[in-house]
Amino acid sequence: MPTTKHGTKPDQVALEESPTRRERSSGKSLQRATERAALALALAVFVGCAAPESRELELSALSASAYLDERDFTTLSVGVAAKLPGKLSLWGFSDFHGFEDGGYGLGKLRRSFSEYRLSSGHLGKALGVAGLGVQAEYNLSTPADKSLLRFGMTFRHDFSLASLVRSTTGSESEEGDGGWLQWRVFPVETDGDGGQLSLIYSQPLFDRLILTGFCDLNLNDNGDGTWVIEPQLNLKATKHLWVLLEYRYSGFEKSAGLEGSGWAIGLQVRL
Repeated sequence: MPTTKHGTKPDQVALEESPTRRERSSGKSLQRATERAALALALAVFVGCAAPESRELELSALSASAYLDERDFTTLSVGVAAKLPGKLSLWGFSDFHGFEDGGYGLGKLRRSFSEYRLSSGHLGKALGVAGLGVQAEYNLSTPADKSLLRFGMTFRHDFSLASLVRSTTGSESEEGDGGWLQWRVFPVETDGDGGQLSLIYSQPLFDRLILTGFCDLNLNDNGDGTWVIEPQLNLKATKHLWVLLEYRYSGFEKSAGLEGSGWAIGLQVRL
């Protein structure tokens, strides 16, 4: 998961001048991040339960990941996906990071980023357009304690990179089927500054190897755009254990004087 994502200024720069203040503020902010992540999840469930159609709630996925970033910090990430009443769906994660060059270790986690998405496919069904949906997204970054909501539309469709390669090489192997792309457009943000264009993808390459990731273009009202890009290779080691190799690029970090990009290797448990 990314160090800084979707338009929030890197918190490391804001707190670099005073180590004592940084430690105190970071601890309180991480607590607030956990509380707000739980609140966002509870709110999404409440909204779903208020819908008149389905009354079923199903946990689709739960994961926990730990990464070592080459920029000398650790990332701990928790992810969740669920089907909610009213034919809504929830997907989200909370990332907890150390500071760049701050050293490895879970005891050095001092900043966080959380993102939760509430999605509905009702619009696509009403218009007869498969894959079309609407989405609300909540972001929270600490220790700067910045948050925002985004509202927009999504479109997901099948696309298999491996199948495309096979069609050009004449291979008849069925490995790699099941790939998809999701395009997202968010013209409305509660911070009142610009919007976002986003591409999310999942591409099975071989039997146990999947390429996933996203490309976000954050737009400002003055017309400038800032990229946040993160591809990740996922290698299935056992039924529940995955080995991860991730490249991270954040234009926000780069413009704030940090390195802005780096590789991270990790392990993930998926339930």
